[in-house]
Amino acid sequence: MLYIGNFFHTTNQERSEERDRRHGEFSLIVDAADAESALHLFREKLLAYRRVRDFFQGECSIFLTQFYELKAFPKKEALMLSYSSYAGDPSMPFIGCTLRRPCRMNAGFMSGARMSPKSMD
Repeated sequence: MLYIGNFFHTTNQERSEERDRRHGEFSLIVDAADAESALHLFREKLLAYRRVRDFFQGECSIFLTQFYELKAFPKKEALMLSYSSYAGDPSMPFIGCTLRRPCRMNAGFMSGARMSPKSMD
């Protein structure tokens, strides 16, 4: 089965200035035997990103906002997985590096606990 997870994250939450704190969204996709295996693979990838990339710096929380299970990708018509609409202009700059922009936050991931650099090792 194919599994797609959409996530919301907050980073650098220990910073006193709002402009130094960040939040954002990203997606992961994996082909796994079952949902539990997919969640395990998502968690392992997030831990690997934390160790080798600048994505999740400082005091960080990651939330699973949407979880999709697909037997196969749609072939006869497109399938919308997420849609976002916000009033007004964006007030803060953003960094975008994904193919898809996921939706809103619904549930916690990784126990919803804040991740400090020490707890990620």
